[in-house]
Amino acid sequence: MNGANYKWLNLLYKTVYEEHKTEGDNERNAGINYDVNEFLLNSLLSRYEHFDISEFKISKSCKLTPDERRKVFDATKFIKYESQPTTTLEGEIYQKKLPEGTLGQDYLIDITAPCDLRLKLMSLLKGEIVGKYDPKAKISEEDKRFVIVPCLADQVAIKFDLRSLKCKDKKSSSLGKITFGDKNNKQEYERIGRLTHPYITQIRQAYANFISRQGVPRHPKIIP
Repeated sequence: MNGANYKWLNLLYKTVYEEHKTEGDNERNAGINYDVNEFLLNSLLSRYEHFDISEFKISKSCKLTPDERRKVFDATKFIKYESQPTTTLEGEIYQKKLPEGTLGQDYLIDITAPCDLRLKLMSLLKGEIVGKYDPKAKISEEDKRFVIVPCLADQVAIKFDLRSLKCKDKKSSSLGKITFGDKNNKQEYERIGRLTHPYITQIRQAYANFISRQGVPRHPKIIP
């Protein structure tokens, strides 16, 4: 883009600003930041050229333990936060904080559409740890209300319940934490990282399909 004109960033900012100029300061800044970053990312991906993996010397005899394999696949889809970002990003995952200060086995994932991240409400689904995961296992009708993401957040798998949608006002929680209930029944979740594409998109699509499905009566058992 510098080859076209070195002022391209000024043009991009001016174009995006026009779309958000009627919003409040916080919403406008968040919207501009998101739109500019999305433009840059899409521009980068569209210009990416595949490399020839045969040029690398890869040992076919290399063996990894199950835990090592899990960590590799975890790293391809989950970005763990070493420090808290100063804004909210899509696909962020929150883990329940227990009274003693440790983290529990319950999760929340933010499935808010990217274009709505600057708005006040968060769309959250509940998740819980799956001890064993078999990708070849037959899926029952009951299981269709879950989306299972294997090798996620240092766990074998986490399943998210499509029936558990909760909407949360960002102003009622501090950045990096989500709180439910009153002081006598307080539940606090701590932001630990985010799920990347295409996995977060898969969960959003599964939720959209789930809430728009057409229910039909059960077939009675046929007795010969």
